[in-house]
Amino acid sequence: MDILKQELLKKRQSLAEEVGGKKFFKRSEIEQKRLQRLREEEKREAEAKALRQKQQSHQNGSTPNSSSDPNSKPEILKSKPESSNFSSKPLTAEQKIDELNLPKQEVIRRLRFLKQPVTLFGEDDEARLDRLKYVLKAGLFELDDSDMTEGQTNDFLRDIVELKKRQKTGILSDRKRKTTEDGEDKDGGGGDEDLSGDGASSGVDHDKDLKRMKANFEDLCDEDKILVFFKKLLTEWNQELDEMTDAEKRTAKGKSMVATFKQCARYLNPLFKFCRKK
Repeated sequence: MDILKQELLKKRQSLAEEVGGKKFFKRSEIEQKRLQRLREEEKREAEAKALRQKQQSHQNGSTPNSSSDPNSKPEILKSKPESSNFSSKPLTAEQKIDELNLPKQEVIRRLRFLKQPVTLFGEDDEARLDRLKYVLKAGLFELDDSDMTEGQTNDFLRDIVELKKRQKTGILSDRKRKTTEDGEDKDGGGGDEDLSGDGASSGVDHDKDLKRMKANFEDLCDEDKILVFFKKLLTEWNQELDEMTDAEKRTAKGKSMVATFKQCARYLNPLFKFCRKK
């Protein structure tokens, strides 16, 4: 039993080192790892074949003097690290896309996910795969939030898609010029245009929230303290995001930060609504 436990522990450790502790994988990641293993095996076979051919050529073309030369063996051994260094160059994103070799059903699934036509007139399987590679390289696709998930809306991705649309129309730059002197006008949740929900303050609730935030914190009741505390945190967070440049917001990290803020503010709206009723 101890030997069996040791073997299971070794398997788990090797698997954890290989996958990096992840429990779930995308289909594209699994396909990429499979292709990577195939490429590594092909490289090792090519290196071994080249080494055997070089050894045979040295044996066939060598003279008695050259066969006794002590430098002949190191030259053969040097060929392996040189070839391994050449083969260890990292592939670019476009090269990885070019090496994609997917089955027909997988190509169709990815085209549908990218909102692209499944089959064009007179298009065969090879042409369809080439078109998928072209779309991935050029980035000629838009992810719609209604199709990202089935049965449940992905709020985080929806905020990112909405941010992309606003960047294209210039709304984001217009909103940046309208920064207020006190960040309380933002309602601690990015404004009514950015967030939706019953808990978002507007009208009378908005005025009452401002009075609570300007009042002495110790004089407030427990519900108002909770509301004011999180409102101020969201206001400071929103101010930090407003200080980011448009170039920073267009990056993947910037979009993720803005989407995270909107998601947190949206999820706090029911709490704010509950605190106002008490």
